[in-house]
Amino acid sequence: MTSFQYSIRKMTLQDVSEVSEILRHYAKLAVLLWRNEEDIIEHLESFWVLTDTGRVVGCIALQDYGYGLYELRSLAIHKDYQGKGLGKRIVEHAKDYVKGLSGELFALTRKVDFFKKCGFLVVDREKFPQKVWKDCQLCPKKDCCDETTVALDYRNTSQNEVRIEELEDEVADLQVKLSFQDEEIQTLNKELYCQQQEVAQLKLQVDKLKDQFKTLSLSFKEPDQKPPPHY
Repeated sequence: MTSFQYSIRKMTLQDVSEVSEILRHYAKLAVLLWRNEEDIIEHLESFWVLTDTGRVVGCIALQDYGYGLYELRSLAIHKDYQGKGLGKRIVEHAKDYVKGLSGELFALTRKVDFFKKCGFLVVDREKFPQKVWKDCQLCPKKDCCDETTVALDYRNTSQNEVRIEELEDEVADLQVKLSFQDEEIQTLNKELYCQQQEVAQLKLQVDKLKDQFKTLSLSFKEPDQKPPPHY
């Protein structure tokens, strides 16, 4: 049985040719843009690689626009390692990195479902003018783009988490109150049932008394008067 030992680390100069070849494969399929070795070396610090027992089998890059804004780029997994969840693994690594910086992460993609499964939300591209003016204006598909913008915003995450905890506490309190109200309703229903039973018993007693009164009335009825005899 084949054993895999995956790890993620920052890219080095020794990884450049392997990364370039992985990107070249998908560029030929028009899945993503190819980046030559010179371009990769220029942006070396923005890359991470995914390795299997030392072999580079995937890569990802984060373009830093400043002010806590990052673009996820050059996401690719070697064709022989598809279907193993490695793409999601390396994306999660990038997410954790940006989350640790309380930043915002976005990507332009045709694989919208994949990114949604990774927690991204579809957003308007105009939200990122840095990207629009830096790259989109130079793209030949700028007027007929078939990519969707997705993003994750980790800014003020701590405040959001505190608010979530507060809301969870409020929900818990409401659930406790509802449980008490349910108990009160059950108690009231039992009391109502007992009262209905008492009313039913009283009706039976009233009907019984009516029957007794009717019997007594018949027993005290005067006998019929006979006319006097004629002589």
